[in-house]
Amino acid sequence: MKNTYFDIANLKHTIKRNRLKSRLVFTLLTIFITGIIAFPLAGCQSAPAWEGDLRLKVANEIADMTVASMAEWDNEISRIDGMLDAEEIKLQKLEQVAEPIIKWADMQTADAIKYQWTPRQVEITSGLDEVKNDQFEAKEVQFRVEMLATGDMKYSSIILIKDISTGKTKKYEQLRDEIRSGISALLQQRDIIVKVRNTARMTGLSVVDQYQQWNAQKINKVTYNISGPGLGMNDGLTDGTWTYYLGETNKLVPVDAAAQGLKRALTGR
Repeated sequence: MKNTYFDIANLKHTIKRNRLKSRLVFTLLTIFITGIIAFPLAGCQSAPAWEGDLRLKVANEIADMTVASMAEWDNEISRIDGMLDAEEIKLQKLEQVAEPIIKWADMQTADAIKYQWTPRQVEITSGLDEVKNDQFEAKEVQFRVEMLATGDMKYSSIILIKDISTGKTKKYEQLRDEIRSGISALLQQRDIIVKVRNTARMTGLSVVDQYQQWNAQKINKVTYNISGPGLGMNDGLTDGTWTYYLGETNKLVPVDAAAQGLKRALTGR
C-alpha cells in the first residue's frame, strides 16, 4: 500500500481566512504538498479580531492533531504490511518444499486405485534430505492404504516438515493452516486500523469545516474556551468545548465528554 498524506490537505483547505488579515501559514505533513492555504474568511466581520484568529488557530490545531495521528496509523499499517510480506513468503517456501511430496503422494494414490492395492504403508527412505530450502525441510513422508469398516479403501499421506527457524517439526497441513491463520489475523488487524484512520480523516474534515460557527470565550490572557458545533462526538458530531492555552504551552485540551469523544475519534487515544 502506498501511503501518502495528499488527502490530508483537504483538512486545511476547509479552513478559510480573511485576505485583509495576517496570513495564516500551514505546514503540511505531506509527501506532495507544503505551502500556504489562502481562502477568504466569510461571515466573521462582526466577531472580535482575536476571536476569529483563535478559531483559525484551533481549527489548525485539530487538523495537525489529525495529521499526526494518521502518520502513526500509516506507520502501523506499513509495519503490518511488512509482517504480511514475511508470512506470505514463508507460506510460499512451505509450499515449495511440500509440492514435490504432494505430487508423489498423488501418484501413489493413482497407482493404488489403478492396481487395487491392499492395505499397506509406503515411506520415502532416500533423497528426502534434499527436499528443503532456507526455511523448511522435509523430515518424514508416509503414504497409507487402509480398508474402512464399509469395505472401501482410504488413501492418505503424512508429511512431516521441520521449520528451521523454530526447530519444530509438524504436519504439513498444520504448518500451512497456522501460517494462513496468522495472515488472516494480520489482514483483520490492518482493516481495523485502515477504517479508524479513514474515519478520523473524514471526521477531521467535517470538524474544521464548521469552525466559523464556533464561539471563543476569553478566560485570561493566555487561556480561552472554544465551543460550538462539530467540536464534540457522541454517536456523531455534536457540540463540544475545548480549552486553548496560548503561550509556551500552546495546547488544546477537551473540556467535556463530547470533546473527549472527538479527541478519541481523531487520535485513537
